[in-house]
Amino acid sequence: MTTYFTKEPLGSTSPYVLFDNAQNFDYALNDITLAIWKDRFGRNRKTYWGWEQESAAQLLNQQQRFNTFVQSSGYKVIGDYTAGPLTISEYNQLIRYNNELWKLTAATDLPFTTTGNDAASWVNDSAHFVSVGDAALRQELGARGGSGLIGDSFKPATWSQFAGGADPAGISDSTAALISAYDAAESGTIIFIPKGMYKEGTETKEIRSDSLWLDRDFGEGVGITTETRKTPLLITVGNPDEPVLSSEHTRSGINITAIGRGAQHIDCIRATTINYSTNGNGNTAIYGAALSTPGALWTAALHGEIKHQGNSTIAVSAEAASYSDKGTFYGAVLNNTTGTAAETHPTTGAPATLHPSATALYITGSNQRGEMGQWIRGIRFSPLSMRVTGTLVRDESACAQGWWSQPSSSKTIADIFLEGTAPVGAIFQGNYATGNAIRLASGLGIAYEGTGAIKTKYDSSTLRWGLFSGAIERVTFHTATPGMYFNGVRVVAGQQAAINNAAAGTEISTINSILSAMRNHGLIAA
Repeated sequence: MTTYFTKEPLGSTSPYVLFDNAQNFDYALNDITLAIWKDRFGRNRKTYWGWEQESAAQLLNQQQRFNTFVQSSGYKVIGDYTAGPLTISEYNQLIRYNNELWKLTAATDLPFTTTGNDAASWVNDSAHFVSVGDAALRQELGARGGSGLIGDSFKPATWSQFAGGADPAGISDSTAALISAYDAAESGTIIFIPKGMYKEGTETKEIRSDSLWLDRDFGEGVGITTETRKTPLLITVGNPDEPVLSSEHTRSGINITAIGRGAQHIDCIRATTINYSTNGNGNTAIYGAALSTPGALWTAALHGEIKHQGNSTIAVSAEAASYSDKGTFYGAVLNNTTGTAAETHPTTGAPATLHPSATALYITGSNQRGEMGQWIRGIRFSPLSMRVTGTLVRDESACAQGWWSQPSSSKTIADIFLEGTAPVGAIFQGNYATGNAIRLASGLGIAYEGTGAIKTKYDSSTLRWGLFSGAIERVTFHTATPGMYFNGVRVVAGQQAAINNAAAGTEISTINSILSAMRNHGLIAA
C-alpha cells in the first residue's frame, strides 16, 4: 500500500518516500491476509505470508509426489508412442512401443517430447530411450493392488484399474475407487479389500481385517466342489507349537459378516451336502472338530452367540424334512463316541477314559444381573410339535435313575408338576423288581387335591397312614397303637378274643362280653 505514490527515483530523501517505504515494509512483513502488496512504484510483490503459503504448498506437492513415487515403485506408463507426440517430465515415466516398455536414458534432459508417432520418428527418438524389459511389470505386480493384473484371481480394491485404486492409508479419497470395485463385484468379480483406513468424502471408515467382497445382492459368490478326501481350500492359522500367552493373539480362521436389510433373506454361510454314499458315516453339510489339550479352559466344536432385539432370535436352529419312511429320522443326535473313536488322543496320545460327569445336554445361565440371565422354560414343545400317538420323552437307557432331582435342586412348587387334561395323570405298568411303582422316602407322600381337602399320606410323626382331610384322620392305620381308625376313632384293634356261646343261665354274661368287644373296637360308644 502506498499513500503518497510520488514515484520519485531510487535514493530520494523525500519524507513522503520515507513514509511510503515504512508503510510498505510494514505490510510486506506483517500482513497475513494478502499474498501480494504493491511497492511505491506500483509493482506487485509477494508478502512474507505469501512466501510462506507458496513454500508450504510446494512442500506438500513434493510430499505427495514422493508418496506417489514410492507407492508406484517408480514406474508409471503415460501412454503409447503411436498416440504421440508425448511429453515426458519424470524419469520414472514409461511409454509403450512395439509391445515393450521404454524409459528415458539418464543423459536425456527433462522435459522431453517425442518428435512423432511412427516408425520413421522412432528412428531418431529411440536414441533417448532404453528398454526396461519386464522390470515395469514386476514393479506393477509388487505395487499396491498389483495382484489385480493376474487373471482369474481376486481383484484388490487398491488396484489402479478401479479409478486409480483405493488408498488404505486414508490419505486420498477412495470414493470413486470403491464404487468402481463394487460395480465390478456386481458383475461377478470377487473383490479383495485389504485392512486399513478408507476415506470416502468427509468420512473415514476402518476395515479391521482383510475382507472378500462377493456380491451386493448375495448372488453366487465363491463356489467350491469337493470329492471324498479332497480339500480344495485349506486355511491354517498359527503354529501348533507357538507359545501364545496373551489374548491379544486371538485368531479367527475365517470371519464372514452378512448384513440383511428390508425383505432380504440372508445366510452368512450356506453349505449343502448331496449324499449318494451307501457305506459312509458322518456325511455332513458342516463338520466341526475341536481338540482340547491339558490346561485348555474351554473348547467347543460348534459355538454360536446371539444378541436379541428383533422378533424371533434363535441361537441354534435346525430344520428337518422327511421324504421317506425308511431308516431313522432325528432332529438332533448327541453321540458319545469315546467307546468307538480312536483309542488315543490324536495330539497328546492320551488314552480314552471314562468321564465321571459326561452330560449329553447341559443348560446353564447366570444370575449376575438377576433373573434376566436365566431361562423361564427349560424345554418347550409347541402345540403342533407332537403327533397324537407320539411319545414326548422315550427312555430306552439302562441307567440307575430315570429322573433325578438332586437335593441341591430347590424347586419352589414341585419337582414334577402335572396340569394337563389327559384321562390319567400317570400310569405305572412296568415290572418293578421291588414291587414298588412309587417309593417315598419321607414327606407327605401322595396327595389328592382335586377338592383341596382329602389327601392320602403317611404321617411320619405319628406313624399313621391313610386318608386325611387336612390334619383330621378319616380312614387310617396306626403302627404305634395298632388298629384301623375312622374319623380318629379306632374301630378295629386286632382280632377279638373268642366269646363262648351262651348257655342256660349265661345269656347276660355273653351279651355283656359282646358289648364290651364292640366298645373296644369303636363300634358303639363307651
